[in-house]
Amino acid sequence: VAECKRVLTSAGCIWVSGTLHIHPIVGVALLKSGFRILNDIIWEKPNPPPNLGCRTFTHSTELLYWATKAPKDSAFRHTFNYAEMKQENGGKQMKTVWQFTAPSNGEKRHGKHATQKPLDLISRCIRASTSADDLVLDPFVGSGSTGVAAAKLGRRFIGIDADERYLELASRRLSEVTPPPTNIVKLSIPMVYIRHQIALYIPITSQMPTVTAHCGSATLVRRAREGWNGRRPSSRYEVWSART
Repeated sequence: VAECKRVLTSAGCIWVSGTLHIHPIVGVALLKSGFRILNDIIWEKPNPPPNLGCRTFTHSTELLYWATKAPKDSAFRHTFNYAEMKQENGGKQMKTVWQFTAPSNGEKRHGKHATQKPLDLISRCIRASTSADDLVLDPFVGSGSTGVAAAKLGRRFIGIDADERYLELASRRLSEVTPPPTNIVKLSIPMVYIRHQIALYIPITSQMPTVTAHCGSATLVRRAREGWNGRRPSSRYEVWSART
């Protein structure tokens, strides 16, 4: 969380999604890192998986934190496309309970991820809090849904993942909506690839207006900072470019 804050612009935003087992901890981490939580969005699933244990209520929601790096009453103002969200909601102010079905089979045809989110959900987050040509970072890219949504909305995108299989999956999905990645950067951390457009080096060197993340360890981003800190990679990293 702290590393996401470091690479954000002064008015940048972060979206973090998760279920009950993790979101209280993430909320505390956001506050301790100096983020200002703007909303907690409830994603309601009308078609949740059944509760096979029959010892609790059926889990049918997830929580999304929307937070900004900009302090309250500061000169920096986060982006919120209020009018667009109101229009999307039939002319009424949009509330914090959103109903979306789970990812469709079409969104999983290249492969699936255990925590995959529906494109419609991610698209709304991006539309609400970014502008055209903004740069979006997902440090846990998974199946690449954030990248697909960003590309369709005319935003630039950077994705990071520790598992090469998911980067291949994300690349297959992104190839349907955007040209091949401009560069491929490989870091020995030990198995980390970064594929992105526009930026020439790892995103830690650039500030960006929006970060989206699924709940999980931020170890990858923390380790990526070592030996980097806003400059070109040190000799302890292997870096190569597929296309320039």
